[in-house]
This record gives sequence, structure tokens and C-alpha cells, in this order.
Amino acid sequence: MRSPSGSMPTSSDDMILARPFNHSSFSSGVVVVRCGGEKSHSVVRKSTLVFYVASGQLVIQIHHTAFYVKRGAIFVVPIGNAYSLKNVGQKEARLHFVHIKQSMQA
Repeated sequence: MRSPSGSMPTSSDDMILARPFNHSSFSSGVVVVRCGGEKSHSVVRKSTLVFYVASGQLVIQIHHTAFYVKRGAIFVVPIGNAYSLKNVGQKEARLHFVHIKQSMQA
């Protein structure tokens, strides 16, 4: 697991990330958002993200729409959209993800 900056995580990090599989066309891993923590607004420019909420409760914002998700939910961040994650539960939230990278060839 790593902090968002790529360094070893500390207790003050809102979020930690493990990306054990990274290929030229996609990657996958786990994001853990600590209780009360959040992943700030990011734009997905040339890829699509698919998340599965394995545990926890979060408010997700994609573009201008915010919604509540909990264990068992699946959501997609389409190419060209901004998103953020906020843990609103009493425990850490764990999400599995697949990052589908856009091909550079037509």
C-alpha cells in the first residue's frame, strides 16, 4: 500500500492505494479511504475507472452529481470526467478498481 504521493502511508493520510497489477492497457487495485477521509477532485482525462465498494459508506461526486454508495455498489467514472470520494461512514472504506487506459492507436 502507498499514499497518494507514492510514499509509504502514514496515519495522517486520508487515503492509501495498492496497484498490484499494471499493464499498458489497464491496471487494477485497491483504494482504502480512512474514516472521515477523502480523495480530492481529480480529472480522468484519457481513461475510464470502474469501482466496486467492498466495504464502507461514501459520497461520490462525478462531474456535478453527488451520490451515496455503500458495500456492494459499482460505479463508473467515464473518460473526461472529474470525481472525488469522501468516506462518510464510521469505518474505513475499501474499493476495488479497474483503470481502463485509452489506446493511443486508432
